[in-house]
Amino acid sequence: MNLHRETSSIYSDSFELDYILEHLTTERQRQDSDILQALEAEYSHLSQTLIKVKDIWEITYSCMQQVTETLKRLAILQSEARGAIDSEALRWKSSSNTIIASRLSLMALRDLQLTEKDHKQLSHYPFTTEDIVSLKTTWECIRSRFAKALTNRDRHPLGIHPKSDWNNYVSRFANQDHYLEGQLHLKQLSLGYRLEQTTVLEYLGLLRDSKTKYPIAEICTIKQDTDVVEILNSIQTRPRMLPIQHGARWLFAAIYDDTIHWYDSDPGSEALLPIPKTSVPIYAAGPKHSLSRPEDAGLLMLFGLRQVANTFAHTRDPKPELAEDLRAQLLVELLSQRLDPTEHDFEELIFAQRVSARQADEAQSAYFSEAMLGMESPRSSPASLPTFPREAIHSDPNRVAPMQDDRKAILSLLYDAVRVVRSVRIKRTNDICTLWTIVQGSNLKSELHRRYSCALFFRSFQILENLNAETLEHNYGIDKHTFRQMKKDHPKHKIWDDCLRLQEQLGLGQYGNALLCVPLHGRAGGRISEVYHTEISEISSRLRNDGDPLAEQLAKAVPLCSAILAAELPEYRLMIEDFKFKARDSLTDSLYAAFLSLEPRPRVPIASLRRH
Repeated sequence: MNLHRETSSIYSDSFELDYILEHLTTERQRQDSDILQALEAEYSHLSQTLIKVKDIWEITYSCMQQVTETLKRLAILQSEARGAIDSEALRWKSSSNTIIASRLSLMALRDLQLTEKDHKQLSHYPFTTEDIVSLKTTWECIRSRFAKALTNRDRHPLGIHPKSDWNNYVSRFANQDHYLEGQLHLKQLSLGYRLEQTTVLEYLGLLRDSKTKYPIAEICTIKQDTDVVEILNSIQTRPRMLPIQHGARWLFAAIYDDTIHWYDSDPGSEALLPIPKTSVPIYAAGPKHSLSRPEDAGLLMLFGLRQVANTFAHTRDPKPELAEDLRAQLLVELLSQRLDPTEHDFEELIFAQRVSARQADEAQSAYFSEAMLGMESPRSSPASLPTFPREAIHSDPNRVAPMQDDRKAILSLLYDAVRVVRSVRIKRTNDICTLWTIVQGSNLKSELHRRYSCALFFRSFQILENLNAETLEHNYGIDKHTFRQMKKDHPKHKIWDDCLRLQEQLGLGQYGNALLCVPLHGRAGGRISEVYHTEISEISSRLRNDGDPLAEQLAKAVPLCSAILAAELPEYRLMIEDFKFKARDSLTDSLYAAFLSLEPRPRVPIASLRRH
């Protein structure tokens, strides 16, 4: 019985083993089939890749054959060209002087500098009839383009007239405190800065008015996306001079019917602005080297353009010391509004400048004279000032009425401030060092800006008082000596801070910075430092007095005052800019409001005008 059971168990295990072996065999076959399929797919992919590589190689081989053929053709062409050049050279060698003949070509004349000996040999050269016919055409072109250069041999290479008194005048002009309104660009010219576009435009206007032989086009400003070739081709009327500005560089093009001469004032900078390729030949011309300073490149452009536009020739070798003479002549010509001014014109220019400076001083003195009215009469001490409202007008019968006096003082102060903004575009700054520079011995002719700077300086300095020397030096760049000077002068400017604080103390926020326009008896840095408490008390009393017109006068000045201190004056001329011409006239309410207006042409009632 046991044997039978064991036999049955063995048979059962045998069947299970057969089943497992069969299953393993089937699974192995399936895996082998998958691997085989993957290998077949990879083989197919590699076959396709090899086919593509073969195609690419065939194409590359074909291209290499074409390149080889092209190089062979180029070698043949080069050989033919060399043969033509040699043939041409042999033709020139038939003459008695090979060097002279080669230098007759345009390329040689442009690239080589003919010496005096070369010119003498050219004059002795036995030209043939054919040579003369060719040279005649060339000579007619030269004589047409540079006619005056052939007849004015004693003229300066750039047509200027160096004069020592002109150079001295430039130094005086650069150092003077007064200069006419709108002449900041000329101030920069005299100081040796780069030429402003305003300067170039003004001088080009003088050249156009002088009726140059060749007309002068408007300035072409080249930017990154500018198509120079399109601009050159668009000029139909020729010859014509084209001034070109490329960043801080200046150059010009002389555009003729058959060619273009490209005069760059900074040779060697072709990488910045390559010479364009046009339908007509274009040649680099002008100086072989620039002046020593890049700031002087604009001078070469202007005077070179003037030369070529009048059929003179440009210079090839400008001397570095020439820049001083160019600046002097440019400044004198712009100030006198005349090319090649005479000695008489120069004397008139000096006289006009002296008159202008004197008038500016007189206008400033007149303002302070009006502001100082009343100083001669005894003042009440702060303790004796009345606390009740004062009457608006109590004055000496021989003095100008306070209302007239206040209004003219306010207008004079705003007039000076507008001129300063027009000239130098002063903007608000809270930088303590800048404010310090302005308030100490300031050259500003704007009392409003000086007062504003004093108030800002007073507040800014209060932050520094408790800082140690190391922090002042490291964070603000203020050394001990400078800090002591600041601390000494600091109390003198308190009056202007107090003026602005009246906005908070009296609820006068609507007046803003116009409170700095109040007429005072002196400057904060002078005698006013001794009586500023009295001044502030008087201002406070007047502003609280409903019968005093000062509050209304300041209120009308708020918009103009804000525009001045924000440097946001309109581009058009304001009526306040004509105040000096009417400073002696009586002021009506409507005329006073018109002077303070930001409108281009404020209306003044005719009836008011008739009374004056």
